[in-house]
Amino acid sequence: MNFNAQQELSWFFNSTPGARSNFGSFVNLMMSGVSGGVSDPEAHVDDELLDDVARHRDIGRRLSHLPTRQVRALRAALTHRQHHPQLAAALSEVTGLVLLDHEQRQLLSLVARRDPTLLELRDKARQELRAAVKAFQE
Repeated sequence: MNFNAQQELSWFFNSTPGARSNFGSFVNLMMSGVSGGVSDPEAHVDDELLDDVARHRDIGRRLSHLPTRQVRALRAALTHRQHHPQLAAALSEVTGLVLLDHEQRQLLSLVARRDPTLLELRDKARQELRAAVKAFQE
């Protein structure tokens, strides 16, 4: 399946592919090695899950080459979270990213006053997100 970079990163930050609730634990197990009597843990899982593990490793490796701020920006913007409805309406897809640097109370005050600063924050966050996605793609 071909995903664009934002979809790929969103999958990574929210990864529970399919209905596999143990995916995160499995990735941790595969990345850290297996202790005990299991000689080949990959023999006990299906190909789709192994493809997901490989994909997860690749994305993690690529993220490890980015500056911390860009990784934090990507995680904040692309992790599915419930935000205050007024903030989500005003800041849309970058609400989490704006919340990295500003308190919710402060932002809600800007919303209530219809302060144009809020639009500036949104636009700045969108630029930061685009730059981080571009860096991830390189």
